[in-house]
Amino acid sequence: MLIIALAIGLGLATFVIAFYNRLVGLRNRGENAWSDIDVQLKRRHELVPNLVETVKGYAAHEKQTFQEVTEARARAMQPGGAAARAAADAVVRDFNTACETFPGNLFAGPFGFRRRDFFGLDSPEERTPPKVSFGG
Repeated sequence: MLIIALAIGLGLATFVIAFYNRLVGLRNRGENAWSDIDVQLKRRHELVPNLVETVKGYAAHEKQTFQEVTEARARAMQPGGAAARAAADAVVRDFNTACETFPGNLFAGPFGFRRRDFFGLDSPEERTPPKVSFGG
């Protein structure tokens, strides 16, 4: 009977020790998992400001490049584009005024001179600003 009691006691002690060791192992793995998360969070915390600074630097470069391209386009297009249209509209204005005021209106019609149209847009959609999207 003593041997049975010792065997049961030894079995119970082995079970308690094994269960305790399992709990210690699980606790340590849990702490290790949280430590890994902390390492990733710290890494992210260190990388995000660097990424932000990199993006700021690149954005400043892009801004300068965009500004230079825009200025170059404005310089290149202004004389041939808007200025030419403005000059043409000024000539049309003067022509229309001469045809519609006295005594020009007495002679313009019989000689086949008709009112000219100012420079205009080809479609009403051209009046709306273009939509720019950098998204996909």
